[in-house]
Amino acid sequence: MSNWRAPNRITSRVVIPHPDEPGVELVGTLEQLVDLPTPAGPRPIALILHGVMGHKDYLWQKTLAHSLPLDSFRFDFRGNHESGGRWNYAGFLDEVRDLEAVVRYLNAGSRYRVALIVAHSRGSIGAFHWLCTSPLAGQVSAYVNITARFRMDKVYNKAGFAPEDRVPGQDYFEWKEVVARKPRVERVYQSDIDTFAKWQSDIVEHAFPKHIHVLTLHGLADDLVFPTDAVLYYRALSNRGSDRGTSTIYLVHGANHNFQNDRNVIVRAVLGWLDIPRSQRQTGVFLDVPSQQTSLLTGLAGEVVLDDVVESFSRIEREKMAQAEHGADRHAHFSQSPRQAVTRHPVPLLSFFLATTPYRHHNQHCTLLNIFHLPLSRYLGLS
Repeated sequence: MSNWRAPNRITSRVVIPHPDEPGVELVGTLEQLVDLPTPAGPRPIALILHGVMGHKDYLWQKTLAHSLPLDSFRFDFRGNHESGGRWNYAGFLDEVRDLEAVVRYLNAGSRYRVALIVAHSRGSIGAFHWLCTSPLAGQVSAYVNITARFRMDKVYNKAGFAPEDRVPGQDYFEWKEVVARKPRVERVYQSDIDTFAKWQSDIVEHAFPKHIHVLTLHGLADDLVFPTDAVLYYRALSNRGSDRGTSTIYLVHGANHNFQNDRNVIVRAVLGWLDIPRSQRQTGVFLDVPSQQTSLLTGLAGEVVLDDVVESFSRIEREKMAQAEHGADRHAHFSQSPRQAVTRHPVPLLSFFLATTPYRHHNQHCTLLNIFHLPLSRYLGLS
């Protein structure tokens, strides 16, 4: 472990030998705050998980780690960036095992308890499964799901995975990205895609821990994983009983799958949500729509808005499928900017519902803009 000290924080590079995979090491970054009171038991820590073809400092992960008012750990899943092992397109169980290994490492010697997990895209799919199946999940009290896929079979609609996209004379596709400023090429076989499509994300409907509070974040311009998937997670997690963990969904106008138009919106939303005392969190809908106050919609008002989101994006998906069947460019929608995407795929009734639908107004935390500027003095309410 090597470390250097920044103001009020010690940043350390940590290498974890994988207990279940000989020769595989998971590499991560531990951020430790130095001026916090010493807790009576294990110190709470946040885990920050990256998505497919990403890494521990990808997108907003490092900024969030430096903004949280508790220690955090972010790492590369196996086969990604600095971590060893083999990457597999359908390797969800591998990543669940990686997460288990990291939690056990942090729990060793009663050093830490994982109080919070923030996970993006594919990382969130694996984290959901871990939370539903691991005996260690009881220590987690808050979870942030960012743009995770729920309808796994929609992967068949992904650009670049049509038969004609295969490497000539081979039975695989090549996925090319630049990761941490280095070119990366991975092979994706048809069997991997089929396994991916069969992953049972609906496990959350019956096995997700009842005590965990959940925030689901999704951009309304995400055309890789449509906001409909966020609504499905939100509703699945809203049916755990009134005295259980809450489920909140926050839909952001103009944001695509990676929130490239404003990555700091994730940091602001996570900090704002965490600063709401646990006893005051409610199941409901936040909408970030221009020219409208960002307020919490609960009960029927929230469900009406979500019904409109599902209807609008279901129509967009049908249009995309029709375009593909008629030979339209299947790759075009991955090259457009977030602004172009939201212009091309508007959700026309959201502003109408925000302006006209009656809903309960909660003065203590109805405006996220105000929440973002509250002092983070309650230590996340994770006691």
